[in-house]
Amino acid sequence: MNKLISVIIPSYNVQEYICDCIDSILSENLENLEIIVVDDGSKDRTVDIVREKYPDIKLITQKNQGPSKARKVGLEKSKGEYILFIDSDDYVEKNYIREMYEEIRKTDSDIVVSPVKYYDGVDYIEVKEKKYDNETLEAESYLLDIFKGQHITSCSNKIYKKNILMGEIFLEKVKHGEDCYTLIKALLNSKHISFIKKTSYIYRKNLNSLTNRKRIPIEDYEVVYNSLEKELRKNRKLEKNIYIFKYNFLYILIRSKSIFSKRVLFDKEYRKIYFNYLEDIKNGFIDGTFGNTEKEKSMIEFRKKGVILSELFRLITRLRKREKRKYGKN
Repeated sequence: MNKLISVIIPSYNVQEYICDCIDSILSENLENLEIIVVDDGSKDRTVDIVREKYPDIKLITQKNQGPSKARKVGLEKSKGEYILFIDSDDYVEKNYIREMYEEIRKTDSDIVVSPVKYYDGVDYIEVKEKKYDNETLEAESYLLDIFKGQHITSCSNKIYKKNILMGEIFLEKVKHGEDCYTLIKALLNSKHISFIKKTSYIYRKNLNSLTNRKRIPIEDYEVVYNSLEKELRKNRKLEKNIYIFKYNFLYILIRSKSIFSKRVLFDKEYRKIYFNYLEDIKNGFIDGTFGNTEKEKSMIEFRKKGVILSELFRLITRLRKREKRKYGKN
């Protein structure tokens, strides 16, 4: 391995998990590997642990500005020709970095993607994504499959040529959904991607992490949504598929995060933004490739009604639990 690889780890309040993450990387005993931890203003012992246990690792501290800013700072300080982002509460299995590096060197791809497993502390669940017959794929084809909801939008289970991460690749003003923006921008800068078959990236379902908190501001996703639409409109080939992107962004990145819990029924601004998204998609039926059938149109209406019904069910469930606590089971 004669090309330097940089692993960038943005961290925030992960004293329970940071050692698992770093140890999993160090277990490969690779030469020409630099590890950069960028701590985003942790209030626990994360920074102390890294300083005490890993004195040879480059540690950068900053006030809390979000994971996107932390990744950007790490990239600016990195010296490697190849870049990996690994979240600080995740970890990788042995030979993950070696296999990713060998694949990107062999195929001369711009990005290599690894399958992902979720770990909730008890069980491992492999994420179901679209499989391809060929070892390499045009980045545009992969991007279109992302629009269709067939891949996760994380920027962490991948290795990149550093040159495709140059420019305005990070969306610093938001703290949620920012990795989706980074991934899509990287794909827009790429020609070809390839894959490894072994599932070696372990995504830990950390209930205390930012991504798993219920009260995620919809405003962040609105910024990501509008910023990505602006980027996609610069590409004539992709512009015709923009409504497929809009629909799946709405469903996957907004609905799946449960950000409407406790607020969608009562917060007029939240409802307004959500339904504006739906109207925006419906208005694109005449120009887009999505929404040209009755089935697709009814899917939009189903999502619209479904979000209210599901949140109403959550509210009723919470009220029932509150009544049980107040008056007892009987």
